Amino acid sequence: MPQERRTILREKSLSDIERDYRWKTDAVLASLDATQPLCATFAEFSVTYARELQCSDPTNHTFAVDTIEGEHIGNCMYYNLSIQRGEVEIGVIIGEYSYWDKGYGTEAVISLVEHLFQKLSIHTIYLRTLEC
Repeated sequence: MPQERRTILREKSLSDIERDYRWKTDAVLASLDATQPLCATFAEFSVTYARELQCSDPTNHTFAVDTIEGEHIGNCMYYNLSIQRGEVEIGVIIGEYSYWDKGYGTEAVISLVEHLFQKLSIHTIYLRTLEC
């Protein structure tokens, strides 16, 4: 019997900005994404964030990962979408440490993969991982 999901994917909104900023400035999360922590101020980040929410890019899209109870715990995204090649890359970040190692990221990825195969004409999805 399938286990009931504990996460949902939803469209990003301006209400996500504080957590997204905190996660992007977190050194541990940045290292897991092979990048440096964001050094922009919250005001600078807000301008870029609002612009990105308004301008959609058909080759890249980020969804919020919420618990069933409505807590925003991370983000799940696809990028480098190529309908011509039938492929897309995906990523996931669970920014709230208390939700790590409990399967929430796995559930979010499963939901995203199901969405991509149902909505897009693709046959290859890939995810890059880093050495720990």
